[in-house]
Amino acid sequence: MFAPVPNAFGTNTFIVTADNGTQTNSVTNTVSIIWVNQAPSFALAATSITVNQYDTPVSIPNFATNILAGPPNESSQTFSFVVTNNNAGLLLSQPAMSQSGTLTFTPGKTGGTVTVTIKGVDNGGTLNGGVNTSTNHTLTITIPANPYPYLTGPFTGLFYDTNSAANASAGYFSLVLTNDGNFTGYILCAGSSNQFAGQFTITNSIATVTAGNFVLNLTVDTTANWTESVSGSVSNTAASWEVPLTGYLAGYSSSFETALAGTYLVAMPGFDDPTAGPAGDSVFNFIISLSGKVSLIGYTADNTFARQTSELSVAGYCPIYVPLYNNGSGGVLIGWLNFTEDPSDSVTSDSVLTWINLPGATTLYPDGFTNQAAPVASYYDTTMGDILPYSSGTVILSGGNLTTPITNSVAISSDVITVEPSATNHLSLYINSTTGEILGSFVDSHGTNYIDSAILQDANSARGYFLGNTEGGSFILNGN
Repeated sequence: MFAPVPNAFGTNTFIVTADNGTQTNSVTNTVSIIWVNQAPSFALAATSITVNQYDTPVSIPNFATNILAGPPNESSQTFSFVVTNNNAGLLLSQPAMSQSGTLTFTPGKTGGTVTVTIKGVDNGGTLNGGVNTSTNHTLTITIPANPYPYLTGPFTGLFYDTNSAANASAGYFSLVLTNDGNFTGYILCAGSSNQFAGQFTITNSIATVTAGNFVLNLTVDTTANWTESVSGSVSNTAASWEVPLTGYLAGYSSSFETALAGTYLVAMPGFDDPTAGPAGDSVFNFIISLSGKVSLIGYTADNTFARQTSELSVAGYCPIYVPLYNNGSGGVLIGWLNFTEDPSDSVTSDSVLTWINLPGATTLYPDGFTNQAAPVASYYDTTMGDILPYSSGTVILSGGNLTTPITNSVAISSDVITVEPSATNHLSLYINSTTGEILGSFVDSHGTNYIDSAILQDANSARGYFLGNTEGGSFILNGN
């Protein structure tokens, strides 16, 4: 009886001798042990992987360990991996394993599970019943459900301290999010423009990016609440400030039109004290397209031209950011308007605008001012028989270096305004039905003052401003 050394092979000769005490007899025997290829083997560092980025190649060194072509006497054999999977459509590049054990693959953008089968193969062959393949090992690759296709597109928003806005830390941002979580964008702040780029990952909807001297901390809402929003903060460590940031996904397109499309006239009330800031209302014309594009054009109550284009969210939010005075270095108009189909007021009560005029930005108010006010807005209906649906009204002029307010009665017929004959201030008014403005002029002791105002049909009034020598004044027309 004998036992070969494990994994040994070759020829061995041995002699068997029989001895009965008087005689012996010997027989020579030869034993041949045939070489048989032994199975290769390896182990995996893990049996499951959850990826954290879409469309991003994954490479994990030493994922296969203890790689053996067989016993030590087979160490010269070559070894390779055969890798298959059951869901190739979820992957941009299929799983592969290098000879050194590095696992590579690229997940796509669709969530799901991929079962990967990995086996090792050596070149020893299968002669004499040899085994050249290892035991199968199974790996599960999980690609979490992708929320980003539902959030793909442009986000627009604002960052500023809503309680104490400052021009240096008040700005606008825009970013475009792709369906794998990557984004690019820019910010506008105090006359400067800076670009940024980053990525929200599968497992982390938070990203920190740098834009010039600004650091943006961004969180995109990927929950089932579908607020379609980005929130966070913007900071400037050199200037020692940090303010909150909020933005919304542009909610409409040519294939998904908004019911809020149309023209809106907006008046932002001025100061009670005309020495502190303009007493008149700033007036703006908003045009919302069917695809949700928003175009603003108008004038602040110190007669500074304002223009902006923006986007409307599904919830009706529109960020207002108009750089004023030397491209924004001297001031800004900033805030949120939340448009609504409510016939009594076209923006919700939480809509607030802030107008900042820094010292030295203008000659009218050289000390500057900050005005924060809730605007009054009205849908402008040009299909009405009369733009002003009343036959008479009262005009009130105040501030603007007037000693006392001036009141005039007017008659209105077929959108023609006639001032009472007894008026001594030469008040003259006419309606621009295209823009929804009432324009005009009057004379006081300082000379001719020019009026600009917006018609607010929902409120049966028009509100606007005029400029005196050193103060801004208020124009109000109320329908009787």
